[in-house]
Amino acid sequence: MLPENSPAGTEVFSFQMSFSAGESMAAGFPRLLNFNPLTNAFAVSMENTTQAKVFVTGSPDLDFETVPNHFIFEILAVGSFGNGDRKTLTVLLTDVDEPPVFLDEDTGLVTIANRMDRDSDTLRNTPTVAVTVTATYRSPGPPLFSSIILTVTVLDINDNPPICTSDKPRREVPETEAKGALIATVTCTDNDVEPEFREYSFTSFSCTGCTQRFALTSHGAIVLNSSLNFEDPSNVNIASEYNLLVVATDKNDTSLKGGAVIGSVVATDKDLPPTDIQFSLVSGGGSGGLTNIFHVDPKLGRISLLTNPDYEVTPSHTLVIRVVDGDPFRPLSATAVVTINITEANDEPPLCGPNKTSLVVPVDMRPGSSVQGFMLSCTDRDSPPSSFIYTISGATNVNNHFGFSPSAGTNITRLIFREPFDFSSGLDKLWFYSLTVLISDGNLRASRAPRTGTIIINVRVVDPDLTTTITTTTPRITYIAVTQNTFDADDWYVWFVTVLGALLLVGILAYLLYRCFRYLSTKECNCTCDCYPPKREVLTEVTKINTVFDGEEVDPVTKRVYEYNSKSGARRWKDTTVVSSPPETQPESSTLVISQRAGTPAQPPGSAQSESSNATRLGSAQSVDSMQTSLTSGQHQAVQLPMRSRPKVKPGTVPLTAEGMSEV
Repeated sequence: MLPENSPAGTEVFSFQMSFSAGESMAAGFPRLLNFNPLTNAFAVSMENTTQAKVFVTGSPDLDFETVPNHFIFEILAVGSFGNGDRKTLTVLLTDVDEPPVFLDEDTGLVTIANRMDRDSDTLRNTPTVAVTVTATYRSPGPPLFSSIILTVTVLDINDNPPICTSDKPRREVPETEAKGALIATVTCTDNDVEPEFREYSFTSFSCTGCTQRFALTSHGAIVLNSSLNFEDPSNVNIASEYNLLVVATDKNDTSLKGGAVIGSVVATDKDLPPTDIQFSLVSGGGSGGLTNIFHVDPKLGRISLLTNPDYEVTPSHTLVIRVVDGDPFRPLSATAVVTINITEANDEPPLCGPNKTSLVVPVDMRPGSSVQGFMLSCTDRDSPPSSFIYTISGATNVNNHFGFSPSAGTNITRLIFREPFDFSSGLDKLWFYSLTVLISDGNLRASRAPRTGTIIINVRVVDPDLTTTITTTTPRITYIAVTQNTFDADDWYVWFVTVLGALLLVGILAYLLYRCFRYLSTKECNCTCDCYPPKREVLTEVTKINTVFDGEEVDPVTKRVYEYNSKSGARRWKDTTVVSSPPETQPESSTLVISQRAGTPAQPPGSAQSESSNATRLGSAQSVDSMQTSLTSGQHQAVQLPMRSRPKVKPGTVPLTAEGMSEV
């Protein structure tokens, strides 16, 4: 017995050898032969001249769960004189409780507890987070555990707008200031981390009543564009004060939200005195059932978002913006056409179904089988079908029993059973799985992070021999029919069942034939012809021998005297009462033969002995009418008797027996 994962050099078996005088171990011996299975995990070496050991080499590792746990090989030892011997050694690998092993990096379901801001001071310089996941197995002994470190890198997104300030928020400029003079410098900053997310541009510069007196350069410099004359009539109504508005926009803005300013329109009125002008949106900007997703500031002309635009619905919008002057009597207006192009972004997660489906699988399901024909179908408005990737959270897919086929490259896939259940050894203990399926659109292009959709699949493992399922709702019985073709002509039980069935069939057939024969043998013949031959008369010849009783004795029990024949042993009571009864009838064809032993005197018909003898043999004390008897020494005489009725015995009398008589 060898524990699994034994390190290299662990002694497995040691043995002693003996040699003849002057003999030693031959070079290259002892050896390990006939490995079953073949492996390099064991080796043998000499400890001294007579001692050797088998040890573990350490390559490959003796893992009970991955390698065979039963090894058989022979140890061959050969001496220098050519003498040799071999012994068989069997090594059994024993299982050892080990800590849990993480099968892949998709271990457990790690979720974000709080919002992670890549632009914060904590993650700005160190964007990686180390997460330690520990799995603990509470065996009967001390708890066994294993840990894995997951490294999470927080990626930056463009979620911060530019923030602009002027070096001189308020400045007084003399009317004699020369054209082109610098009025103020506008600088903008962006708190995003990635350089491409910090890029911006000035998209709008406006001034009410300025009549293009100021200009904005691409670097944010506001300069004087015309002369300033305090006495100019156009300065009278605005108190010689100008309000300048500068708008800066992200160049790579892929996460614009509602309320964000995306641009502005500028209008001027040359009438004097100048009046307030009003902006309004005439048409355009509708999308996805919404009348308008844009808003135009009536005083400033700034265009902002009311909600997020959808590239997949409307990739481009054409806005018609109207501006009207403030003349109360005869207002004049003008229109401008503004085209807004929406940039595509990976902002749509995959949408898959069906969701929260309940499936049932038998405990003996064959690996590679489809789980109840379940198919998952996904759509993504901003990704092609070939971009989908399907995975199952490791925490919910214990022992990796389930998977998808194909696992990527299509928007339709099937749930399959990958690894068989093993409840008998204790490897599997769960009879219910709530699989968390993660569907990624696999969009790995620059600045476009993949989006992930999630569905839940509930799977219950059942034993096909059990037909009931206990639920928390109304009790009901669920009948599960599982059909599997497991026939194999090489299986021993196939031939056993076939032969047994044939024997039972032969036995039943034989029993039916036997019952049929018994029935026919007791059936009467109903044919019209004579089924049986006519009865024939039977001629019976009876030879009687008169026994000579030559001795007398007293019965010790009854104290009666009886006579006996010393040769044959025949006996009779000496005082036997002769009962006179009517003669028995004798068939006319019957012949009674009475034999007289030679040398024995004939008894007269009227003597007591003659009557007793005849009564014993014929059952009557009277002679038969017309009977003629001729007793001659050593001869037999046939007597023809006529047919008569059988004599009756009187009540209270005992008929004579045939004791002392011999029939031939």
